[in-house]
Amino acid sequence: MEKKSNRKESTNLDEVVRMNIPMSDLLYCRFRKELLGSAEKLESQPESNITSSGIILLSTKFSELTYNMDTSSFGSLEDIINTLTFTLLKKLKDRPPK
Repeated sequence: MEKKSNRKESTNLDEVVRMNIPMSDLLYCRFRKELLGSAEKLESQPESNITSSGIILLSTKFSELTYNMDTSSFGSLEDIINTLTFTLLKKLKDRPPK
């Protein structure tokens, strides 16, 4: 006796599953990965040279030119300043002219 199969098999290779992951989550994951990697390296080799740096700024605008800001950073002070400077320059460059 032949058994009948009721299951539906999908053979469509064009099916795509999409997930919306906010860019902020991806950037935060990258930041944490670099931060933890740097911390582990410094713990095992205190005199080592860390070649990565990062800074995260979170702010809430209370009124015109008044912000409550939280920051987190890692790396040398010079690299953190460079990171912030290059990011601000890129943001200013990408802004459409008024």
